[in-house]
Amino acid sequence: MPLPESFTLEEVAARGRAALARSEMDFQDWARTYADVLSPLQWGQVLTKVIYPDFRTDWKNAPGTLQEATEIAIRKLLYIEPRKVYPLYNALLRVEGISLLSREKLISLMLETAREIAFLAGKQPIHHSKIVYNHSLKIRELVFELDPLQKSNNLLLLYDAIKREDELAILTYASAVAESISSGPEIVDLSEEIAFLDVARHLLDEGYLEVFFDLLEVFAQKMPQPRRRSVMAALSLLSEIYLPERAESYKALSTSKDWLSGFGIELIYRLMEESKSLGYSVVAEKLLSLASEEEEKSANFIYLLENAMALFAKAALTDKVKLIIDRFLSLWPLESLQVIKEKLINQEPVNDNIQSLARALMFSVCFFINYVSDDRKTIRKLTQISADILYSILLSYRENLDLDSFSSRSQNLANQHRSSCPRKLRVGYLGICFMSHSVGLMSQQILASHDTENIEVYYYYLMGLATEEILSSDPLYQSFLLHKAHFRQFPKNTSLKEILRTIRDDNLDILVHLDSLTDRISNYVMAYRCAPIQCSWLGGDSSGLPTLDYFFVDPYLLPDEAKEDYREELIRLPAYAAVSQLAVDPQDHQVFSQTLNITPKNTLLFTAAHAYKRNDQCVEAHLRILLNSPNAVLVVKGKGEAPSMIEMYRKRAKELGVEDRIRFLARTEYTGLHRGQLGLFDLMLDTFPYTGATHTMEALYMGLPVLTLVGRHYFGRMSYSLLKNVGLDDCIAWSIEEFIERGIQLANNPELLKKAKQTIRDSYDRSIIWDPERLARAMEKVYFDLAYKHQLIESVPPLQENQAEPRSTQRIRLHIGGKEPHPDWKILDIQAREHVDYVGNAKDLSQFADGSVEAIYASHVLEHFDYIRELPIVLKEWHRVLRFGGELMISVPDLPTLCRLYLREGVSPEERFRVMRMMFGGQTDEYDYHKVGFSWEYLFMLLTQAGFRIIRKVDKFGLFNDCSDMSFLGEPISLNVIAIK
Repeated sequence: MPLPESFTLEEVAARGRAALARSEMDFQDWARTYADVLSPLQWGQVLTKVIYPDFRTDWKNAPGTLQEATEIAIRKLLYIEPRKVYPLYNALLRVEGISLLSREKLISLMLETAREIAFLAGKQPIHHSKIVYNHSLKIRELVFELDPLQKSNNLLLLYDAIKREDELAILTYASAVAESISSGPEIVDLSEEIAFLDVARHLLDEGYLEVFFDLLEVFAQKMPQPRRRSVMAALSLLSEIYLPERAESYKALSTSKDWLSGFGIELIYRLMEESKSLGYSVVAEKLLSLASEEEEKSANFIYLLENAMALFAKAALTDKVKLIIDRFLSLWPLESLQVIKEKLINQEPVNDNIQSLARALMFSVCFFINYVSDDRKTIRKLTQISADILYSILLSYRENLDLDSFSSRSQNLANQHRSSCPRKLRVGYLGICFMSHSVGLMSQQILASHDTENIEVYYYYLMGLATEEILSSDPLYQSFLLHKAHFRQFPKNTSLKEILRTIRDDNLDILVHLDSLTDRISNYVMAYRCAPIQCSWLGGDSSGLPTLDYFFVDPYLLPDEAKEDYREELIRLPAYAAVSQLAVDPQDHQVFSQTLNITPKNTLLFTAAHAYKRNDQCVEAHLRILLNSPNAVLVVKGKGEAPSMIEMYRKRAKELGVEDRIRFLARTEYTGLHRGQLGLFDLMLDTFPYTGATHTMEALYMGLPVLTLVGRHYFGRMSYSLLKNVGLDDCIAWSIEEFIERGIQLANNPELLKKAKQTIRDSYDRSIIWDPERLARAMEKVYFDLAYKHQLIESVPPLQENQAEPRSTQRIRLHIGGKEPHPDWKILDIQAREHVDYVGNAKDLSQFADGSVEAIYASHVLEHFDYIRELPIVLKEWHRVLRFGGELMISVPDLPTLCRLYLREGVSPEERFRVMRMMFGGQTDEYDYHKVGFSWEYLFMLLTQAGFRIIRKVDKFGLFNDCSDMSFLGEPISLNVIAIK
């Protein structure tokens, strides 16, 4: 029946609300009555009004069905107050005769909404983020009531309970997780259990040991043999470390041989990654002990030795890493490896021991030697002979892969391409990095800048452990998807044969390897040659495979004499990487300072690196700088086994008497938060012999100087290259002694640090490392030159001009509302008067172009704008006209201080009146009214929302004689803040 004209939607909703209040059955009768007569849009609007009578009824898109309208209405209500929606959807689930909502769809909808809200929480200021995140947890708690066996939801609730230290909730949700595992499918792949292992690690770190081992036992029981025994071997060892009373019960469930299946070692890797507990080092010692029981040089011996080396590296025990590398090289010196290579060339049979050795040398020894040695020649000799051995072994499997001869294929392709010139070059990029990964970060904006009129781009993403669900919330992956490129994705179990066939069928001209030695499969692909021209770039030092033709470096990464150590031809780009924009979540430096127990007088030194990069010499240099810098505090942050890293620094710091000036900072959940922290430090101390790349780029982006020691190999010169490109020569050292000396000079001289920070800001206009498009043009020129050299094209077409280094334009420094003239500043004021250079309202700077202002100074100006309509517009406008790296210096009346002064005992009426005028303005004319009061927290939030990267409170600016320095009754009354775009 149609809805009577005399009824409004509000009245229908009121009847539904009354019915729901009486009983679920009455509400179901109401739903059956009105669902038949309302349109889907009206039905959705009525459902929202049942819970919230005043809810706005305008929907952007009209739903097509009643089911769709029901789902949209519930989603809207979940965003407001989940608990109030519970009786509504609970009743709708059981309405007979009409299909309005299924339990499965409801759970899916609620989980999706919870994820969306949690994602939004990560974008909020810290003080608001927790409120938003708790909202998503409320939804998940409701999902738990609907489906207590929803594993992923239970894991997230358990994780939150651990963070809250709610023991009852931990036991409840851990029991639910255990039941969901027991009733679920068999576990055959740890890569699909990342969320579970992450939560298990938190249980271990926070000391919930009984719960940890209970869950891991259930987890192990769902595995097939022999993997179950391998996991029990790992649990047995972990119990000896953390819960000895359980160790006896595990001993009969495994033997030392069960470690060799690898599953237990993989479990240790995943459990201990990012852990605050010991584990890597203890397991490494166990593997070393087991290796001694195996036949020397056997496949088992090699396997145990290389895994022990990797675990020691993760525990920052680089001395032990070096000992294992020395062991490898004593058992297989270069002369011995040369003999193995020649035998393989002569097609002698390949046994398991040689295959294991080839993989261990290439992907473990040659990988980790860069962290403990600076001897480029030895490293390159070892890398290239290891690559030759691996290559010869791979060639023996060529027939199994059904590959035709690429030389004839290449020639046919070249002939075909030459006949159709001019044409686009087909360039492919191969790697594991098309996601949140350091190489992805450093390459994404360059690749996005390719001129697709000249270059047809292909991405070959070896997904490894990544899944579409994981990648759905990965911003870098989502950015790559938007590029004008053919995106080929290969999930973990894709065969090498299929990968090779896919890439070869794309008929590339050039294939660029992005992984160096960080991934095995990508090296196998490069070994079987999938393009006439193959290059290595960005992922690290070249892997040395004989099928690599070129290695892209820059003027600084390798000295000229290094070309003797490479079989690949070195191609020098203007820089090895470039970024123009990085996501940053500004950090509240007041909260940050309290967390670290530091004062404004402290110079903040910082070091951030993986445990791989830590060694005694590096730690000693950092602490020597600290020792000779009395006002400095050193903050240490890094990935790997945290207790080992902390002990490295703490033990030596105690010996030097500086233990009270060292802090340890937990890793942040989001890279944007990490970058926000970078903006609050004064000087970053690099590691050596393996220096920073991504860390250094991020630090420079945030205006943080980096002190580096230049090495002799590729990895020892990554920071050096970036510093040279921004002109930061004062932060470059050529010996450990000079590194310490320069560190002491910088840490004790604020003017030197200020100069270094200004050098970085000046580089934003001119350095190519901030100009991905310019670097992309340079790469394209190289690609066409190489294609012409290899006779793939008949001529190089006209390309977009690879412009020279841009000239810095003259920018002004704008003093808003200024009264006194200054040769370096231009005054803008709303009224024309003497010394005013620009007349205009501060909320409309349309007379200034984007990025045309070097700095803005505004003392006691912002309080004249209302906080509803004007303030957000004003700050966005000021942000717009500032250059990247430009400074906004703001002084406003500090409302908490004024309130305290107003209420102070003994203050006279005249003094209270003066405080009141500071709050509300002098009101001498239409412009002299204050419309908002500021606290640090409120101003920080406004500046964050306007887009400023770095926001710091300062005591004074020391630029003008104005209210920023004003004191009343012995207290400064101004809140002074510097915000950097």
